[in-house]
Amino acid sequence: MARSERRAGARRAGRSSARAALAASVALTASCGDAPSEGPVPPSTRFVARGAASGVDFVHDHGGNGRKHFTEIVVGGVSLFDYDGDGDLDLHCAQAAALPGRVVAAPLIDRLYRNDGAFRFTEVTASAGVGETGYTFSVSCPDVDGDGDLDLYCCNYGRNTLLVNDGHGRFTDVTESSGLAGTGWSSAAAFVDLDRDGDLDCYVGNYVVYDVATAPPCGDPATGVASHDYCHPDNFPGARDDVLRNDGGRDGAIRFTDVTEACGAGGSTGKALAVVPTDYDDDGDIDLYVANDHVPNFLWRNDTPRGGPIALVEIGFEAGVAQDGEGKNESCMGSDAADIDHDGDFDLFSANMAMETNTLWVNDDGVFTDDTNLAGLGRESYLWVGFGAKFFDQDLDGELDLALANGHVLDQVERHDPHQSFRQKAQLYRGVGRGKFRLVSSEGGPYFEEKHVGRGLAAGDLDDDGDVDLVIAHWQERPELLENTAIAPGRTQRWIGVDLRGRGANTRALGARVECRAGALFQVDEVRGAASFAAWNDTRLLFGLGAHEGAVDLKIRWPDGAEQELRGLAPGRYHRIAQP
Repeated sequence: MARSERRAGARRAGRSSARAALAASVALTASCGDAPSEGPVPPSTRFVARGAASGVDFVHDHGGNGRKHFTEIVVGGVSLFDYDGDGDLDLHCAQAAALPGRVVAAPLIDRLYRNDGAFRFTEVTASAGVGETGYTFSVSCPDVDGDGDLDLYCCNYGRNTLLVNDGHGRFTDVTESSGLAGTGWSSAAAFVDLDRDGDLDCYVGNYVVYDVATAPPCGDPATGVASHDYCHPDNFPGARDDVLRNDGGRDGAIRFTDVTEACGAGGSTGKALAVVPTDYDDDGDIDLYVANDHVPNFLWRNDTPRGGPIALVEIGFEAGVAQDGEGKNESCMGSDAADIDHDGDFDLFSANMAMETNTLWVNDDGVFTDDTNLAGLGRESYLWVGFGAKFFDQDLDGELDLALANGHVLDQVERHDPHQSFRQKAQLYRGVGRGKFRLVSSEGGPYFEEKHVGRGLAAGDLDDDGDVDLVIAHWQERPELLENTAIAPGRTQRWIGVDLRGRGANTRALGARVECRAGALFQVDEVRGAASFAAWNDTRLLFGLGAHEGAVDLKIRWPDGAEQELRGLAPGRYHRIAQP
């Protein structure tokens, strides 16, 4: 029996026992009306809310007119990227647009805030030319044209928008000539060099086929519009995702060609809410995990020969990630890939609807097993609706932790179930080793006691101090900026940061794999940007080193397959590494 089969058998036995215990535990929790308990709270790192004094005055507006259009309920994106090339992370907030029948005094627009240091930001939307007026769900921030600065690609309900950076922080709409306009309802986009020809191709996840002008309201019409519920995704057919090959030339033109049918993806329709690029099988090219809402998830294995043509094969069921461990479709939303167990491959996680639990699939030689409950991530997620989801080493001990932004999709859920709520607390899990987690939200600071309708969650080192901060988007509210205080006077946490610069048009080395060795501690990560929900994250990699005091060794596999080893790097700083 193969190693993966032996492990899968043991996990299945443990999972069955864990699920039985989960059902009994959650039933008791619901009967008491209390949230699941946490473990002891040791003195540890905390997050400090900086939003109120940050200068970020953005307020999310779903654009609705009181009729509860389906588009309204899953919107709320946030992105972190260095738009002006000054070395720190700036903040982009995605905004909806006024739906038919809604009258607004001024157009609802996306907003861009420049990072001025010390968690202070200045709005630069007008001067940068990024006041996009589409109904925006998420914004990706790759260097689309390979000129060294970061651009913006807005996934919208309706026409998508590509805004190209001129290198001086001013953006121009080049959507129509680029081939990236798209149609329908786009939720997320991943930019990755699928054919390893040196430039970035694009996978656009599309949600459902929905028309605000003709779609009937959901709920019970007899009780009046005010009591209607937001619709379930089962009410609408799924949409086909788009695969777009980058055919830009040396003339600097941006040209993408739709190769969805030709690459093998044309016959698949899902209901995408997140796209995570990851080399799950460690064969040197980037594959794509697509989190679908209440239909089977996709795992696109990249079978493209070097230089193309792009060839994708959907293996979600074969690999074990199409459904949960009991063979059920889930409402998968925020998703991430990370090596949670230090075995050198990337595991997958999706945040889901209440009464489903979130799901962790552990990778064993390219075959995944649902280890949610064995990892400690099941019970505490059963009554929550997870959106933003990101693994990162919050306390820099060398073990990955997990942050979740939660918020229901039914604004009157309390009428149906008094044990659930529309506004929900965010959650923080601590990695305790061997792929296990413990809920420690009470260590997160006062924000984690507040209730919001959480949506997008982006992670990045906003103050360049060596720990990962968070920005969480709130539905119909201002976002919150959370400063991680793991690096503080008197603390000895150690870390090393990696900021890659690729050769050729993939200037941020999206898709690169980095192995970090610090004594006996081994970690691996990928440069991806796209992850979580409706978010773009810091593309710099940050490794916590725990108690390790010496130098650090890195092994880099660049997107084109070239490998590089660097030894004896000093901790406590970011290393910008250019591909030789």
